[in-house]
Amino acid sequence: MPSSPEVSIIVPVHNNEEQVEAALKSCRAQTLENIEIICVDDASTDRSAEVIDAAQQLDRRIRLLRLAVNSSPFQARRRGVQAALAPYVLFLDGDDELLPGAAEKTLRRAQELNSDLVGFGIDVVAASRDSVVDFERRLQPRYAELSHEAVLPGLFPPEGPVQMQVWRYLFRTELVRLAYSRLPGTLRLYRADDLPISFLAAAAARQYSSVPDKLYRYHFQRGPSGRRVETTDQFAFYLHSIDALDALTQIVRQQAAHGGSSGETLLASYEAAKLTVIGNVVKYLPGLENPSLAASCLEVLHQRVSEQDTVRAMEQRSSGPQPRTAPEIQPLTGSTQQLR
Repeated sequence: MPSSPEVSIIVPVHNNEEQVEAALKSCRAQTLENIEIICVDDASTDRSAEVIDAAQQLDRRIRLLRLAVNSSPFQARRRGVQAALAPYVLFLDGDDELLPGAAEKTLRRAQELNSDLVGFGIDVVAASRDSVVDFERRLQPRYAELSHEAVLPGLFPPEGPVQMQVWRYLFRTELVRLAYSRLPGTLRLYRADDLPISFLAAAAARQYSSVPDKLYRYHFQRGPSGRRVETTDQFAFYLHSIDALDALTQIVRQQAAHGGSSGETLLASYEAAKLTVIGNVVKYLPGLENPSLAASCLEVLHQRVSEQDTVRAMEQRSSGPQPRTAPEIQPLTGSTQQLR
């Protein structure tokens, strides 16, 4: 393993024995050779660790860390970030793949502009292409560059909805560590687990840039997302997304109280993120074909979320993303002059 890797690729794994070999193969195929690949096995009960062990025999850049107790993707990534040796990190879920130029292209862009965050395009794979066209479009980077106060509203637009996945970015490692340091060390998040880190990193970043290339291959609905809800307990699982909001609320309020106009922007972006998360939960409410189950799930929802926020979240989902034309934000199709 290189003693001074340029990029650390962090791969949280939990029961991904059928997919993790392809994920690691995509890491090993990176055109940037000076990388490390940190796999964090979150107490898998299948053969995931054995598959990673076998890959280690083929490539000394692969490291395997193990959590004794299942602690959530949020904690698995934290452990990887703590162990990272490189100045920049990429995140790869154990059931997805990176395209070969991901590490090299994003690192070069970061070095060119001294970027804290580098966004890139996403390739969404699904059984039905028509079902993911809009979703894939929303995942693509919207801006070539953002600087200072423009970073957060550019990546978390107050008009919403927002995209919060950490695997959409190359991060400066110290930025991610700062974000994790602001959150409880024992926090476990099993839904919307990307939100606290992507939001706090965007709030602290001073420079964002992007490359338009699609560098990440996301397999739609391989995990629990998108499955039909048939019991109240199943719906309660999706409701765990609200835990991510709870983890952020106090931090955002405290920071906004001392931020003046930037504090108002922080609150507006957080509000958009909150409504997006609630909207993502609402979509799992059973339909009218099962009114008693729908009523039970709605009752569970309103134990965590107000009726007003539920309605606002549904309105945000139905309106879709609106074009942002604020002069301080540079469109992706524009020049690459740095904005401040």
